[in-house]
Amino acid sequence: NHSCVHPKILLDFTHTVVHHSQRGINLEDIELFDNISSLNWVTLKLMTSNRIWDYSSAFLFCVTVITTIGYGRLAPTTWGGRLFCIFYTLTGIPLFASLMAGLGERLQELLNGAQKCGRCIKGHPVLEARLKSITKLVLSAAIIVMVPSVMFCFFLRWSFLDAVYYSVITLTTVGFGDLFPGRHY
Repeated sequence: NHSCVHPKILLDFTHTVVHHSQRGINLEDIELFDNISSLNWVTLKLMTSNRIWDYSSAFLFCVTVITTIGYGRLAPTTWGGRLFCIFYTLTGIPLFASLMAGLGERLQELLNGAQKCGRCIKGHPVLEARLKSITKLVLSAAIIVMVPSVMFCFFLRWSFLDAVYYSVITLTTVGFGDLFPGRHY
């Protein structure tokens, strides 16, 4: 029972939520203040579709499409946008996979150089193989997680824990969507 809320205010609120949800704003993007009897009890963080599709949001959208993460924070709503997204997805994912394969080859070269430094255990094939595998795994994980994490700390002013958490959740394509670039925590 919300008898303290005037029916016109409730109707205006409902129209506002529907209007903005049709433009890609999720309910998480709406702040509700405690005082529901006030006319200003709803503030929309993203008021227009132009604000949603600024350069940083468009970049984030493009990256989430080609990496197949797809957080769902932004999605095309127009016919033309969806048609373009189909084309972009079908060409972007293979191109990104090719880029990642090339990056993997360069990382392998780097790890081969590190392996040469570990030749001191030569003559112990089991130890050598284990050290090689562990070194590759640890260095790869550190590079893949830490480089973007440091960038998120620097550019987005996130805490290191949030940045590492976001990197791991994103790179494993779990993609909860609880943290994402563009939202301040």
